[in-house]
Amino acid sequence: MEISDAPGFEHPTLVKRWGDGPALLHGDDAVKLDARGARGRYVRVTSEHLYRRQDGSFCFALGELQVLSDGRNRALGAAVTARDSVENTSGWAMKGLTDGNAAGIPEDKDEFAAVLLRKTFAVARPVSRATLSVCGLGYCISEVNGQRVGDAELDPGFTVFNRRVLYVTHDVTKQVRKGENVLSLTLGGGWFDLATPDLFGFEQAVWNAPPRALVRLKLEFADGTSQVVASDESWESGTGPIQFQCVRGGETVDLARPVRWRPAQVVQAPTGKLQAQAHPPIKRYSEVPAVALTEPQPGVYQFKLAENIAGWPRLRVKGVSGQKITLRCAEDFTPHGGISRNLNSHTYGRYQTDEFVLADDRSQLLEPHFTYHGFQHVRVEGLRQKPRLEDLVGVRVHTVPEPAGSFECSDPLLNRIHAMCVRTYLDNLHGIPTDCPQREKAAWMLDGYVASTIGMWNFRSDQVYAKWVRDMGDAQASDGSVPSIVPTPG
Repeated sequence: MEISDAPGFEHPTLVKRWGDGPALLHGDDAVKLDARGARGRYVRVTSEHLYRRQDGSFCFALGELQVLSDGRNRALGAAVTARDSVENTSGWAMKGLTDGNAAGIPEDKDEFAAVLLRKTFAVARPVSRATLSVCGLGYCISEVNGQRVGDAELDPGFTVFNRRVLYVTHDVTKQVRKGENVLSLTLGGGWFDLATPDLFGFEQAVWNAPPRALVRLKLEFADGTSQVVASDESWESGTGPIQFQCVRGGETVDLARPVRWRPAQVVQAPTGKLQAQAHPPIKRYSEVPAVALTEPQPGVYQFKLAENIAGWPRLRVKGVSGQKITLRCAEDFTPHGGISRNLNSHTYGRYQTDEFVLADDRSQLLEPHFTYHGFQHVRVEGLRQKPRLEDLVGVRVHTVPEPAGSFECSDPLLNRIHAMCVRTYLDNLHGIPTDCPQREKAAWMLDGYVASTIGMWNFRSDQVYAKWVRDMGDAQASDGSVPSIVPTPG
């Protein structure tokens, strides 16, 4: 956004260069930009980051522009020109841009909230074995009596969902008890229901639908009898603290938001074949410490990790009820806080941003659930006091295949190069081999082929590639051709 005394903007004053974030690309919020005393008669807004519409065209939707000075809107009724404009009658037009009325769009605040499911059931006899099988799309976290089941993250794996969906099975014998039990699921959209638009159109994939789950808990008793708890209309569903989640965009978590329960709905299952997941899961692999902490702008704190990683940040904070804390992740930032080297160029809208609203003044750890970022730097806003360097760590999250061996030689440089290659390979392995963990997160065929030798020499990765080959078959067209990206949105 620029201000100038001349309509040609020969010598403009830059008011704000905006890199990314949820507010400016979502029409439900107004963005206030401080002009810091700049003077001029003309205001120019230039967008280089466009939104992809359902018809495939690109646009920048601007509903209202106001210039406030001494409590008055100086732009009220001002003339508007544009290089290109699509006029309509709902306020998103040049003639409505300075009419003083912000153009609104209907908003479903729970559209991309995590979906909660739960079932209460009774156990009357001693349990000898309890087996839980779950297909939770896109991602699922299961709990039995408040205890998390397994240690997998971002599970189950990403597939061509209209051809194949995966389920996982866990032994939960130790978590089931005599008497009343509660089985609960938290579902994220993952790649099944992507919130943020991207270049490839994954948000419009042929399988796209709200999160859903198929559940079967088999209880085997000591007397030889059994009982099955399965997903049906007797379950409850709802939404809670996770108000927004997107594998590309990040998460918004309001820790004070209560859960709203209602009867669950039985919905249509995906058309894909149901199959047990055989490839190794995504897990927390390690933690990477922060090695530098700066304050590039007042109240904005930037952490630098010891390594570039794929995963998410975890921040220890102590604040007050209602305090909002925002973490923005990037491999690097520009001095003004934008994403360096255009590494968000294929994502249109919210990018690698996690938001948390505190419920109380207790010390707590903040981290997301259904997203992952490629990053080395984290910008933190909303803190009321300067953090300590050790308050933030990076959590590396990726597929964890079994090692096939190790390498070490007498040359430290070669050892570093090998470790770097292995780390890079793992940072690009999230059920599928990807080209990058930040900008695209896509399984390009050539990129995966080039990196496959690293994976096969260093890890027992046979199931990783067997799964990917099945994905290729599922994505194959009737003429035999295979897309450049697998899975592909169709």
